[in-house]
Formats: sequence, structure tokens, C-alpha cells
Amino acid sequence: MGEWSKKVGERGEEIVRQFLRHIGWVNCQENIELPCLRKTRHDAKTHGIDLLFSYPSPLIDDTLDNLIISVKYTSDAYPSSPNSIFKSHFYDLSKTIECFKRSPIRESLNRSFQVADISNMRDIGVLFWLSNDSSEDNQNLISKISNARELTKYNFDVIYVVDNFKAEFIREVKSFLESQYTNERIDFFYHDTGKNINFTSRLISGVTLPIEFVNSNILSFRITDTGDNTQVFVLAMIDPFTSATLKRTMEVALELGKGLTTKTLILLPDYDPLLHSNQVNEVKLGFLDQSFTDFLDVKSYKQNIRNT
Repeated sequence: MGEWSKKVGERGEEIVRQFLRHIGWVNCQENIELPCLRKTRHDAKTHGIDLLFSYPSPLIDDTLDNLIISVKYTSDAYPSSPNSIFKSHFYDLSKTIECFKRSPIRESLNRSFQVADISNMRDIGVLFWLSNDSSEDNQNLISKISNARELTKYNFDVIYVVDNFKAEFIREVKSFLESQYTNERIDFFYHDTGKNINFTSRLISGVTLPIEFVNSNILSFRITDTGDNTQVFVLAMIDPFTSATLKRTMEVALELGKGLTTKTLILLPDYDPLLHSNQVNEVKLGFLDQSFTDFLDVKSYKQNIRNT
């Protein structure tokens, strides 16, 4: 059983590495061992960090985000009642963050990024809990753990949880865009948060997905043709197609992409032009900005759905 568990764990880490390349979290440090600074409270001598990634936040000025990543992977389906196992994984990561905050490696990262005018650091946990069971009713773990309690026993700022459902959403959208825009630059779009107001250093887009979006229901991109510099603003939604979902997504796209590009692409998982094109035209009629609707297209990011 020990060797099998090791193989399962190694497969999980490799799957996560491939996923991280999709979202620009590259050159991670791996398999770091930290001494435990609270041995009695944590009942441990050391802590292990599967992956560590740091980047200057494009959403908050002068801030370095340290992502302490824990990878949990099972060959089986998610448990029907996962809270107990989830809390064990969560506590393990939160204890690691607690000791990371006072570790030499954190001090080293702070020194490394001083040239980038960093004045603030955030230590953020990311728990990837993935399952090898690809059946549709097994994908959404987060809905099952939403009622978990007693998660604040240890000192951490925030921990994001990524399950099959959210990881597959990001992977499918990014893969679809890469298949459609083979010669263009594909960047994640960084919207105005009110905390990224330094115009001398602010980035509008980039290859790194900010941690705030890793388990979001919506993703935004800027596609740039490197030849003539024309651009497309892309908004992808995890929710299935309805007129209400499309209207809401178009409203967000109009607000976020204003002045950025002339073309807009909205991606939904199950959009089918044969079934939904009339509904799209009806929703477009409700928007007075014809320069927006005339250059707006709707497609599915699922590769097995016909988009033309």
C-alpha cells in the first residue's frame, strides 16, 4: 500500500505541474522541508511544502504573493462525506503556513523581490485536492465541503481550494483558446481592483493567473495579434448557457473590456449555435451599445461541441 500511495501522490503532483504551466505558475520550488516552530501545538517536527510559487501581485500594488501549495490526489472518487478528510488536509496546510511565516525561506524570498519595490507580503495557501474519477457527478468537491467548520485553529491569511471542477474549467478554457489562437499572445486580463492604481507599474494583462481567480466561476483574457496588434477581449463562464447567464456575462464583459478592444468573445461550456443563436440575438437587442454587440461572438470552450 505504501508504494501504491507513493505512485498516486507522484501522479497528482505531475498533473498539478502540468496545470500550473497553463496558468503561468512556473519555476516553482518543490518538496521543501520546513522545521516546525511549534512542535507541541502542531504535533510535528517538520512540515513539507509540495510546491512554492511567488510573484508580484498584478491586483495589489507593491505586494508579493507567496503561494504555499499542497497537492492531494486520490485514485478513487471524492468521499461522499469529505469534511473529515478535508479538515485534515486543511489543518496540515494551515500549520505549514504558520511556520512558513517565520522561516528563512520566506526571508530569502523577501530579499529576492526587493528590487521590485515590494513593501508587503501575503502568504497564501492553495490546496489542490484532485480525483482520478472523471465521472460527472464526482467533479464538484467544493460544494460538499462548503459547510465545513472549525477551520481557523491555526494562523493563516487565506487558503484556496481547487477541485476537479475548477481545475478542469481553467484547463479547458485555456486549451480552447490555444487551439483557436495559435499565433496570437494569450494573456490573463487584470481588471481594476482599486488596489492596483499605480499607473507606472500596473499591468493590464500577463501570463500569470492571479491567485484570486484560481477557483473563480469566471475568467478573463486578452488575445493580442503580435502582427497587427489587434486584440480580442475574452470572458469565460463556468455556468451553463441560459439567456440570463449570457446577459450577465455580457454586462461584465462590457464593463471590464471597455476601451480595451473592439472584439469580444464570450465562452460558455454548452453553447450550441443551432440551439441558442436566436436567444443570443434576443439578448443582444437589450444592449444599446451596438459597437459592442456587433463585434461580439459566443462560443463553447468544450472541444466536443460544434462552434460553427
